Amino acid sequence: MKKLRDYITSKEIITKHQYLRCGYHYYEIKRGDDHEFFEFLRERVKDSYVDARYLAKVLKNEGFPGVAQLLEDTFPSEKAQFGVRTGEFGEVVTEILFEDVFDLLIPVKKLRYKTNRDKASFGIDVIAFKLADNEADDEIVFSEIKASKNKTYGIDEVIQETDELAAHSDKGRQKIRTTIRFISQRLFEDKQYELDNRISKFLEKSPDQQTTTSYYPCLIRDTETWGHDALDNKCFVNTPLGRTLVCVCALESLQKAIEEAYKINEAFNNDVAEIPE
Repeated sequence: MKKLRDYITSKEIITKHQYLRCGYHYYEIKRGDDHEFFEFLRERVKDSYVDARYLAKVLKNEGFPGVAQLLEDTFPSEKAQFGVRTGEFGEVVTEILFEDVFDLLIPVKKLRYKTNRDKASFGIDVIAFKLADNEADDEIVFSEIKASKNKTYGIDEVIQETDELAAHSDKGRQKIRTTIRFISQRLFEDKQYELDNRISKFLEKSPDQQTTTSYYPCLIRDTETWGHDALDNKCFVNTPLGRTLVCVCALESLQKAIEEAYKINEAFNNDVAEIPE
């Protein structure tokens, strides 16, 4: 099975950005008219929204029509308010980047638990983990994300939100606790008790125990509009720079990639049409 790293055509790794003063990674993802890449995107987007085991159950019980309806009810509509589809696509791409390139663990896909398909989910955008051989060395990774064709959109907000988490303000501390508790509860319900106990230990740690916390803010952009100068004169205030990595993931024609990635239910409907009566 291919991973995102197989589609990276160029990457720029800067250990310390001139202005941000932290690590900086730039990844350029090929698109072109690559049918295989779009299929890869659709599968990973689908996995972020629907548990594969539940999808198999629906397919077995209701067939393709049931699956097509489930997907239609699950994904944000094309005209979702406040650009929800673009925002959630940014979350999905970040999850893929973390899993496929950084080998981080994302034990719960929070988009599967949305209560409204056209509104963004609560709390921190993406939370991931580095689990070490020694539990004392486990690390938690928080990411705030903005996806846009506009190269400067959301950069200040991402820095501000990351600073808020790192500063352990009352609001930031509550967001962290709520998000970890959400993941813990999902794991417990899924009977993944060992992993739940390990994740829950982050709730026991004092807020100033920064050695267990890293920050990987991500910007999902369009190769045609992105420019590295968008990060000029930007800087973090409260965020620990040694454990901060800013990632830019640029796709050729971001809008086309989003449109293709969400054509999943259309593919199932096509399959239904091909089933002989």
